[in-house]
Amino acid sequence: MNAQVGKEEMYCPTIGKQSLHEKTNDNGYRLIQFATLNNMEIGSTMFQHKNVHKPTWMAPNRSFESQIDHMVIDARHMSDLMDVKSYRGRNVDSDHYLVIDRMRARISNIKKIRGERIRKFCISKLQDKNMTNMYVKRLEESLKQLPCNGGETVQEEWDICKSTIQ
Repeated sequence: MNAQVGKEEMYCPTIGKQSLHEKTNDNGYRLIQFATLNNMEIGSTMFQHKNVHKPTWMAPNRSFESQIDHMVIDARHMSDLMDVKSYRGRNVDSDHYLVIDRMRARISNIKKIRGERIRKFCISKLQDKNMTNMYVKRLEESLKQLPCNGGETVQEEWDICKSTIQ
């Protein structure tokens, strides 16, 4: 997009103060507007680096450099973004530098359905023979007590079985 994003404070929720440029160009305004409308942030302007690590493009005659490639991320995942910078030394047969980000992946292991936590099974307890036998006996007793109606749908029967197992 060739968007040069500046350091203007009026766009502060969407951009950071660590841009290479002082002023935003026309394409930069479009990028900021796009990010604002889609609840995104321009992550490449958020991290403090030396100015040699900020440019993403070099003019063919090597007279000047510019930061025109950006990392845009959804605002709710901004806390997962650890760093964004460009690497000048990589040979990629382009006048653009590589823009690399570091992100952390936070994966929740607690599933929720309609605000309620789902109970998880402690499978490691089943390695104990006594616990396994006790679980099998309770499960058999619960399944014997189930009503066996042929007129119910498969889904209703599965829901009854599932509630018995849990």
